[in-house]
Amino acid sequence: GTGQIPHEPTGPLRAQLLLKQVPLGWINSWLPQQSVGLSGSADGELAIQGTRQSPEMNGWIQSNAAEVNIEYLGTSYQLEGRCEIEPDQFSLDQWVVTDEQGHHAKLNGTILHQSNGMLI
Repeated sequence: GTGQIPHEPTGPLRAQLLLKQVPLGWINSWLPQQSVGLSGSADGELAIQGTRQSPEMNGWIQSNAAEVNIEYLGTSYQLEGRCEIEPDQFSLDQWVVTDEQGHHAKLNGTILHQSNGMLI
């Protein structure tokens, strides 16, 4: 990608990111232990603007054979879909969820947030 990341927290932030086969496993270090584990990869395009203190993202991320392992349930699910990213929300539309027996379900959802990372 290309962009500008200022040294001072209030300086303008501008970046264009092109994501290709980004491993999802790195997210696991931010998740509570014994909750879920992610694997697989994702592609996407993100535009980031604003400031480091208040960034705004627009774009999308597409899963590539993503898998979520839910340790508590002792099962895994394959996830396939595209996440639309806007400055105040993440939207999942008609994601295909496949269980270990090959059964399919559709997943729709919206996560609303503020630019400071607080969920609303």
